[in-house]
Amino acid sequence: VPGIDAVSAPVFDHDGRIVMVMSIMGARGAIDLALDSAPVRHLVCVCDQLSLKLGAARSTIQTAF
Repeated sequence: VPGIDAVSAPVFDHDGRIVMVMSIMGARGAIDLALDSAPVRHLVCVCDQLSLKLGAARSTIQTAF
């Protein structure tokens, strides 16, 4: 969508399959969506925590952060 920026992160189940994707979106320039920004790090953290609750192995959710 023109003028909208977004970033997504996966949520994994106990078999390592992606079962959901969570996203952050906003008007271009309204939020920082750099991979090392606070909003993106928080999104990844929440997705990792949810994945663990669904039984995903820690090795499945290891991220670059």
